[in-house]
Amino acid sequence: MSDQTATQIFNEELPTKLANNADSVKKVDAIYQFNIDGDNGGTWTVDLTKDGDFVSEGASDDADCTVTMKE
Repeated sequence: MSDQTATQIFNEELPTKLANNADSVKKVDAIYQFNIDGDNGGTWTVDLTKDGDFVSEGASDDADCTVTMKE
């Protein structure tokens, strides 16, 4: 299991991985909102309908799917 926090994953690791696979990622064509509970949690939007800059902090009014979990 990883020692990374949700903040590290959503702010550092995930944006890089998505950017490195942008052509494949855009085919998903959906917006996901992640609500992570816990000390290092938060809310992030992963917008796979755009050409880049897929991950942002905060909620989305246009999310196709919302995932809520504990860190």
